[in-house]
Amino acid sequence: MLRRFFLLAILTAGRYVFAQVPAPPAPPIPSSTAVDHSQESYVVEKFRTSYRFENDGTSKREFYAKIKVQSDAGVQQWGQLVVGYNSANERVEIPFVRVLNPDGSTVTATGDAVQDLSIPLEKEARFTPTIDRSM
Repeated sequence: MLRRFFLLAILTAGRYVFAQVPAPPAPPIPSSTAVDHSQESYVVEKFRTSYRFENDGTSKREFYAKIKVQSDAGVQQWGQLVVGYNSANERVEIPFVRVLNPDGSTVTATGDAVQDLSIPLEKEARFTPTIDRSM
């Protein structure tokens, strides 16, 4: 059963899902010319994903992102975060979502800001397993 989760999340997944994760790319070489991002709708300042595998076969995948939203288009892009997960074998926890305003004040999203919704396809095309007894 697939579901969507609307906010930044910590996901758990099966042990062997990430068995062939490629090596991280080499860090970029700093250039002497600074890139101007002032006209972008948003700038990803930090994005970190970490994985932890336990001996009992469980695992934990954690996402952390720091995004600087600079325009209304950026608000439309990042105003609602969608995280897909499989509710049959994954659990989602949202420890926090914070918004730092330009004036320095911080707004923390409350628990009722999280919506757990099924995808529309699941409602239309339910899977019913059948057994082929002709063998």
